[in-house]
Amino acid sequence: MANTPKKSPMKATPKKSPAKSPKKSPKKSPKPTPKKSPSPKKVEKAIKKEPKAKGTKDPNAPKKAMSGYMFFINDNRAKIIKDYNIDGSKVADVSKKAGELWGKMTDAQKKPYQDKAEKDKLRLEKELKSYVPDPSQFITKKGAKPAKDPNAPKRATTGYFFFMGDNREKIIKDHNLDASKVADVAKKAGEVWGKMTEAEKKPYMDKAAADKTRYEREMAAYSA
Repeated sequence: MANTPKKSPMKATPKKSPAKSPKKSPKKSPKPTPKKSPSPKKVEKAIKKEPKAKGTKDPNAPKKAMSGYMFFINDNRAKIIKDYNIDGSKVADVSKKAGELWGKMTDAQKKPYQDKAEKDKLRLEKELKSYVPDPSQFITKKGAKPAKDPNAPKRATTGYFFFMGDNREKIIKDHNLDASKVADVAKKAGEVWGKMTEAEKKPYMDKAAADKTRYEREMAAYSA
């Protein structure tokens, strides 16, 4: 048999080197846009968010803009009271009737009051542009509790509270109470305290008298 020619081994195809991606040109940082002065609406929102002590107000703050309805009720309050025989001291009744009348009015009838409201809104925006809150001028609202001074002396503790502090754990254990239920613990402590004799209460009352003296001494120095 004739010898069959041997197949020449296949030449390995040369591997292509990975194509290099073209270098990206560095991005230019955008030019900073000049900051615009805040609009009156933003100023108004910032004022509302500004932290103030509870129960205080700034007497120099611009008066809020009134709505068309408020202009209507201010201009017609006396007439509404007279026409519908309403007791003027009953503000809720007057407001209710004014609301009913306002709801029945046409847009044309409301227009004079809405125009006043738009004018008042522009007045507020104008005043807000120049308004800067001054915390030193804030005044306490009527009925608001004064802010607590962290440096003020700690108030004197009563005999009952000294008893409670010394015996709380014992009361919970002896009466099988849930420590997380503060009201139940306080109720039981009150019952136990009420049944104690004057002699039994004396150690706690003596502590209270000493603490009262401490408080009076510290208050004298604090006031001075």
